[in-house]
Amino acid sequence: MDGLEYYAKKEYYLDIQGNPEIYLPLERKLGERPENNSFIAKAEQAKLELEDLEDLSKIYNADLIDKQQLLANIHHLLQSRSQVSLQEVVKEKGLNKGLAELLAYVTLVNSNNKFFINEKIRESILFNLTERKYLDLPQIIFTR
Repeated sequence: MDGLEYYAKKEYYLDIQGNPEIYLPLERKLGERPENNSFIAKAEQAKLELEDLEDLSKIYNADLIDKQQLLANIHHLLQSRSQVSLQEVVKEKGLNKGLAELLAYVTLVNSNNKFFINEKIRESILFNLTERKYLDLPQIIFTR
Protein backbone atom coordinates (compact mmCIF):
# COMPACT_ATOMS: atom_id res chain seq x y z
CA MET A 1 0.00 0.00 0.00
CA ASP A 2 1.55 3.29 -1.02
CA GLY A 3 1.08 6.57 0.88
CA LEU A 4 -1.83 7.86 -1.22
CA GLU A 5 -3.91 4.72 -0.75
CA TYR A 6 -3.31 4.90 2.99
CA TYR A 7 -4.68 8.45 3.23
CA ALA A 8 -7.57 7.69 0.89
CA LYS A 9 -8.81 4.85 3.15
CA LYS A 10 -8.29 6.74 6.45
CA GLU A 11 -11.39 8.10 8.15
CA TYR A 12 -11.52 11.74 9.18
CA TYR A 13 -13.04 12.78 12.48
CA LEU A 14 -12.85 16.53 11.94
CA ASP A 15 -13.01 18.38 8.66
CA ILE A 16 -12.48 22.18 8.62
CA GLN A 17 -13.71 24.15 5.65
CA GLY A 18 -11.63 26.92 4.07
CA ASN A 19 -7.93 27.68 3.90
CA PRO A 20 -5.83 27.96 7.04
CA GLU A 21 -4.61 31.39 8.10
CA ILE A 22 -0.92 31.48 8.82
CA TYR A 23 0.22 34.25 11.11
CA LEU A 24 3.98 34.84 11.38
CA PRO A 25 4.42 38.20 13.13
CA LEU A 26 8.14 38.49 12.35
CA GLU A 27 7.88 37.64 8.68
CA ARG A 28 8.15 40.37 6.06
CA LYS A 29 5.25 40.69 3.67
CA LEU A 30 5.85 40.36 -0.06
CA GLY A 31 7.10 43.59 -1.54
CA GLU A 32 8.30 45.04 1.79
CA ARG A 33 11.83 46.33 1.85
CA PRO A 34 14.20 44.73 4.31
CA GLU A 35 15.02 46.87 7.32
CA ASN A 36 18.56 48.09 7.61
CA ASN A 37 19.27 48.63 11.28
CA SER A 38 21.84 51.30 11.88
CA PHE A 39 22.93 52.38 15.30
CA ILE A 40 24.11 55.92 15.79
CA ALA A 41 25.23 55.67 19.41
CA LYS A 42 28.47 53.80 20.05
CA ALA A 43 29.28 52.15 23.34
CA GLU A 44 31.72 54.15 25.39
CA GLN A 45 34.16 52.93 27.95
CA ALA A 46 32.91 53.45 31.49
CA LYS A 47 34.72 56.07 33.53
CA LEU A 48 35.41 55.90 37.24
CA GLU A 49 34.77 59.12 39.13
CA LEU A 50 35.45 59.80 42.81
CA GLU A 51 31.73 60.25 43.41
CA ASP A 52 31.06 56.75 42.06
CA LEU A 53 33.38 54.94 44.47
CA GLU A 54 30.74 54.54 47.15
CA ASP A 55 28.38 52.95 44.61
CA LEU A 56 30.95 50.23 43.87
CA SER A 57 30.27 48.71 47.28
CA LYS A 58 26.80 47.78 46.02
CA ILE A 59 28.32 45.41 43.46
CA TYR A 60 29.95 43.10 45.98
CA ASN A 61 29.08 41.79 49.42
CA ALA A 62 31.12 44.04 51.71
CA ASP A 63 30.80 41.51 54.56
CA LEU A 64 32.99 39.05 52.64
CA ILE A 65 35.89 41.49 52.28
CA ASP A 66 38.05 42.47 55.26
CA LYS A 67 38.96 46.07 54.47
CA GLN A 68 41.28 46.19 57.49
CA GLN A 69 43.32 43.39 55.90
CA LEU A 70 43.43 45.31 52.62
CA LEU A 71 44.68 48.41 54.46
CA ALA A 72 47.25 46.25 56.25
CA ASN A 73 48.48 44.96 52.88
CA ILE A 74 48.88 48.53 51.63
CA HIS A 75 50.63 49.74 54.81
CA HIS A 76 52.99 46.73 54.73
CA LEU A 77 54.18 47.73 51.27
CA LEU A 78 54.40 51.42 52.28
CA GLN A 79 56.95 50.54 54.98
CA SER A 80 59.62 50.08 52.32
CA ARG A 81 58.54 52.80 49.86
CA SER A 82 56.86 56.18 49.89
CA GLN A 83 54.05 55.25 47.50
CA VAL A 84 52.59 52.17 45.86
CA SER A 85 50.00 51.72 43.11
CA LEU A 86 47.02 49.41 43.30
CA GLN A 87 48.52 47.32 40.52
CA GLU A 88 51.69 46.80 42.60
CA VAL A 89 49.64 45.87 45.67
CA VAL A 90 47.69 43.26 43.69
CA LYS A 91 50.88 41.84 42.12
CA GLU A 92 52.63 41.47 45.47
CA LYS A 93 49.72 40.55 47.76
CA GLY A 94 47.40 38.83 45.26
CA LEU A 95 43.61 38.68 45.26
CA ASN A 96 41.78 35.95 47.15
CA LYS A 97 38.25 37.02 46.28
CA GLY A 98 38.67 38.25 42.70
CA LEU A 99 36.77 41.26 41.42
CA ALA A 100 35.01 41.89 44.72
CA GLU A 101 38.33 42.30 46.52
CA LEU A 102 39.70 44.50 43.74
CA LEU A 103 36.65 46.77 43.94
CA ALA A 104 37.07 46.93 47.71
CA TYR A 105 40.64 48.19 47.20
CA VAL A 106 39.27 50.86 44.84
CA THR A 107 36.74 52.07 47.42
CA LEU A 108 39.59 52.58 49.92
CA VAL A 109 40.54 55.74 48.01
CA ASN A 110 37.84 57.61 49.96
CA SER A 111 39.09 56.33 53.32
CA ASN A 112 42.34 58.32 53.42
CA ASN A 113 43.33 61.69 51.98
CA LYS A 114 46.75 60.23 51.09
CA PHE A 115 45.17 57.83 48.61
CA PHE A 116 44.31 59.28 45.22
CA ILE A 117 43.48 58.53 41.59
CA ASN A 118 45.85 59.53 38.79
CA GLU A 119 43.54 60.07 35.80
CA LYS A 120 46.48 60.50 33.39
CA ILE A 121 47.60 56.86 33.62
CA ARG A 122 45.41 53.78 33.12
CA GLU A 123 46.23 50.32 34.46
CA SER A 124 44.86 46.90 33.60
CA ILE A 125 44.74 44.72 36.69
CA LEU A 126 44.30 40.96 36.41
CA PHE A 127 41.56 39.81 38.80
CA ASN A 128 40.77 36.33 37.42
CA LEU A 129 43.84 34.31 36.47
CA THR A 130 42.02 31.24 35.10
CA GLU A 131 39.78 33.20 32.71
CA ARG A 132 42.36 35.99 32.10
CA LYS A 133 39.97 38.79 33.10
CA TYR A 134 41.28 42.30 33.66
CA LEU A 135 39.81 45.50 35.05
CA ASP A 136 40.97 48.64 33.25
CA LEU A 137 40.91 51.70 35.53
CA PRO A 138 42.82 54.90 36.28
CA GLN A 139 45.96 54.42 38.33
CA ILE A 140 45.24 54.37 42.06
CA ILE A 141 48.13 55.46 44.26
CA PHE A 142 48.50 54.90 47.98
CA THR A 143 51.05 57.09 49.82
CA ARG A 144 52.32 57.29 53.39
